Amino acid sequence: MPTHERWIEYDIAERLRQRRIDIGLSQIQVAERVGVNVVGVHCWEVGKAWPVTFERLGRWCNSLGVVAELRLRMRNGRELCKIEL
Repeated sequence: MPTHERWIEYDIAERLRQRRIDIGLSQIQVAERVGVNVVGVHCWEVGKAWPVTFERLGRWCNSLGVVAELRLRMRNGRELCKIEL
């Protein structure tokens, strides 16, 4: 059974795949915008791989017109920092 983190990755990947389809982009077009090959985009979308860096994840999101933010919080809910990718 996948770990909680794998489910989160899959959910993000599925949402980005659906966004790509909704705006009419091919995997090839996204790959060109991100600077990776089309196999990489395919693997991201089906959950076989994940972008290696936050920078690449940010480029993937930006290629689809999505703002990606990384938020770090303490268990008590206090936000430590927010970074736009």
